[in-house]
Amino acid sequence: MKKILLVTILALGLEAQEIAEYLDSCNPQEYLCKSMHQKFDKAISAYRGHRLKEAIEGFEDIIVFAQKNGLEPAHFYNNLGLAYHYAKQPQKAMEYFNKNLAYEESKPKQNIETLISIYNNMGLVYQAKGEMENAIKVVKKSLELALKKGDSSQIAREYNIVGITLREGGKYDEAIENYQKAVDIKLKEIPKDYKKILLLYGDIVGSYQDKKAYDKALEVNQKALKIVEKIHDKNQILKNYLISGFLNLQKKDFDKALEFYKKAKKLAIELYGTDNPDIANQIYIKMAQCYSKKREFDKSMQFYEKALKIYQKTLPPKHPAIATTYNSLGVLYKAKGENKKALEFYNKALKLAQESFDDNHPIIKMILKNIELAKR
Repeated sequence: MKKILLVTILALGLEAQEIAEYLDSCNPQEYLCKSMHQKFDKAISAYRGHRLKEAIEGFEDIIVFAQKNGLEPAHFYNNLGLAYHYAKQPQKAMEYFNKNLAYEESKPKQNIETLISIYNNMGLVYQAKGEMENAIKVVKKSLELALKKGDSSQIAREYNIVGITLREGGKYDEAIENYQKAVDIKLKEIPKDYKKILLLYGDIVGSYQDKKAYDKALEVNQKALKIVEKIHDKNQILKNYLISGFLNLQKKDFDKALEFYKKAKKLAIELYGTDNPDIANQIYIKMAQCYSKKREFDKSMQFYEKALKIYQKTLPPKHPAIATTYNSLGVLYKAKGENKKALEFYNKALKLAQESFDDNHPIIKMILKNIELAKR
């Protein structure tokens, strides 16, 4: 009697993924089953370890083994397609996704979960190839199947995937509509799953930011902030303060941006102490930029210097962040008309930058241009 090897394939999102596989309906004492388990474990281990060439060879070996021994090879086409995708061989990836799709569609009773997974994976390949219209088309097929199945959690996930793909394709309004549908489901069906709701709000904020619709982005970020304030998640509150600060900086409302960065500074010091390089990079540098835009150069210098002290304490001595901060201080001295002091900082920046970059690097070119302007 023909032996059957059943594989349940996890539907994948758009991030780098780990495949969960289950081999069932198989007597572990049988030689073929034990051999298949061993081959599969080896291939999956290579895939998880990003040894993609080894993973591809392993999955191809399983398919040949299955064909020789009367087992169904189609269950492994999805795995092999993913390995080819991450190995940046889109044509081979699509070949195996299409084979898997043809097999699933030929079955009297189709597996909706598997079809959703295949269409999403095809979307990954089309997106990698820059064929965004095709990517959007196939992930919408996944959404249609999820709606047909009726599982609210899966529907929300598929709205999210469609939103991500649309945003990547520059269709921001339609992306926002799909993200919002996912949020509405999460708020109604899974109210405790606040982290996924916040991620979706983050995608909506990002889409509005891509459109340069900063007021709408701030409005959505405020909704997210209300959620995290209710659940007292201080790390997430900090993230929302930083987003609000950045969005106000983008819309050139520097006073409002500073208001949020000051809140962020207080909370970040409470959470991480005073000498954290993220505080320097995400708060002090941004505050310095706000004050610089307001032409309050002395205050701007204070915050660049605060950032510089943290960098010098916590980063390697030749780190590019130190060089770029020296350059920013040089720019401020130049703006104040103190060219000699500006040159001093530009030269410090150049010396450090040359330790990290070649002469054609944009940072080197920027510093050299600033030196030339200061000399004039």
